[in-house]
Amino acid sequence: MSEQKLRPSKGELTELVNTVSDLIRKKTGNIISNAQLSMVEARLSRRMIELGRLSASEYLQYIKENSKEEEIKLIGLLTTHHTHFFREFIQFETLERELPALVSAARKRGSKELRIWSAACSRGQEVYSLAMFLRKKVPAVAADFSFRVFGSDVDPESVRFAENGVYRKREIREVPMAFLEGGWARGTGTIADYVKASKDLRKHCEFKVANLLDLKTTFRGQMFDVIFCRNVFIYFEQKAIISILNNMFPLLHPNGLFFSGLSESLSQMGLAIESVGPNIYIQKIGAKLSQLGSVAAKDKELPSAVAVEMPVQPVAKVWKMPKPIRLLVVDDSKTVHTIMKKIFHNDPDFRIVGHAMNGLEAEAFLKDNQVDSVTLDIHMPEMDGLTYLEKNFSSKHPPVVMVSSANRDDASTALKSLRLGASDFVEKPSLQNLGTLTEEIKNKIKMSLMYSSSGPSQVDRDFAKADVIKDPQDCLRVVFLDLPQLEKLRSVWNAFSGKQPPVVVVPMTHGVFSNAFLSELETANGVEKVDVWTKDSKMACAGLYVAEMSELQAECANVCKDKQVSVLCFGPVSASCIKLIKSLKGAQVLVEEVPGVLDHDTSFATDIFPITSFACISSQFFSMRKAA
Repeated sequence: MSEQKLRPSKGELTELVNTVSDLIRKKTGNIISNAQLSMVEARLSRRMIELGRLSASEYLQYIKENSKEEEIKLIGLLTTHHTHFFREFIQFETLERELPALVSAARKRGSKELRIWSAACSRGQEVYSLAMFLRKKVPAVAADFSFRVFGSDVDPESVRFAENGVYRKREIREVPMAFLEGGWARGTGTIADYVKASKDLRKHCEFKVANLLDLKTTFRGQMFDVIFCRNVFIYFEQKAIISILNNMFPLLHPNGLFFSGLSESLSQMGLAIESVGPNIYIQKIGAKLSQLGSVAAKDKELPSAVAVEMPVQPVAKVWKMPKPIRLLVVDDSKTVHTIMKKIFHNDPDFRIVGHAMNGLEAEAFLKDNQVDSVTLDIHMPEMDGLTYLEKNFSSKHPPVVMVSSANRDDASTALKSLRLGASDFVEKPSLQNLGTLTEEIKNKIKMSLMYSSSGPSQVDRDFAKADVIKDPQDCLRVVFLDLPQLEKLRSVWNAFSGKQPPVVVVPMTHGVFSNAFLSELETANGVEKVDVWTKDSKMACAGLYVAEMSELQAECANVCKDKQVSVLCFGPVSASCIKLIKSLKGAQVLVEEVPGVLDHDTSFATDIFPITSFACISSQFFSMRKAA
């Protein structure tokens, strides 16, 4: 942050925020902007409550009296910790391409170890990503070489977290399957829902506390082949960035690689560096050390770049990644096909050459067309993804990456698909948010082409479970539909397995609540009897009931009290239906994907799916909520 203060807020809190922000800037170089004001206020307020509900002035005094300890606490509290495994994977691809040259340079200086520094590593995800990646890639280039990844961060708490190497299971789901095996183990006891980095992975990693503004003693006498300092400089002023780089580049071996974040170009800063990839730099050949980090006078024209002669690369491998990668997308959701088109649009590395709505259409397409990779859903009509794999997958089949709404821990679906030959699994968080998985989907497709399927990783097997609904009597499904949709309900009903909660069917159209409707409902779902629901009904597990919209609306609070509710909406949802749904606080609401559904207000819905996914998603909701 510059000397300019944050925009005013009220009273003593303004002075506290300005004082703390200035302290963070001086200690770490991190700029706290006006846009972060509410975040700073919230975190400082929580800290004051922790310390005994101190006022702003009392907390300022506390900081003065406990400066050493509290400054460390504030650095951890207010510096950014957002990161994830294999972030910006395109740079890992460049690192792989340059590995032979890095190994060759190390041999010439008599070394058999590659040294990588992950600066500002936060809680260690980048360090462990590099370790997983290099553990797979380095032996393929030089079997006699080892590597070591050093991680540093200004926040001691983040460094302790990274050294511990324990993460929530969901955090490693974006890691390509090829890199998981042998790297992680399920925790035990209080960390049974977490994973821990294995000894084999941790032996390559080392962590320490380091301030990028003061690196004089941090790595004294050490040199690196690669430095990653990504998504950090956006929080610094240019003068601080140049000062940091002036201290970092001298720690690189000649032709060593420096990686900054994809949104952090260093090319216009007047440094004696040259870009050799997507925000990847080397020092200019023959550049004097004094040129690095020299701060040009204000408005002075900066020197132009000079050409760089890159080292000669060893002979390339025979196999090359196809470009573009020809994709077949198999999913019964038209919306998914539209989103996948957007994901791969204008990416020269990929081209969608075919679409299929189920396994049968995929079979027909592959008979007459060549593809490099297939993305495959699990729940589809006519032929689902598991049946397709059982019938068609072999060593000659293109690699398959599952993109499904099924829970990755589900032994009967997700893990079964991996056992049947799928190379990897992408868990859709929601139909609307599928686009947020762009990087994960692309990375896993590329890795599936490089490494053949080896089945589920050990950590996946450790977490495998079945979707068992405990205490189904404490759960309830509410289904909104009309007479023409009874066959759809039957397909969902038949997909349920094991102990199931009662189901209340609510006709959306007035006038269809009749004996004829009850009879059709019994016939469609193959049940002996469909009961008419009343407020006095004692619903049995797996029982099927029909309720008038108005009656259920009146008794909704009592019916759903202390129950977990999953709502299934077939077809367009009426206004009266939406009104009732909004009164069901905490309910899961699944809306059928029909033409034009996204053109209407769906804010009341948890998610939108084809009905083929209803049984799976609803059962997962009950099993996960009860286990929580």
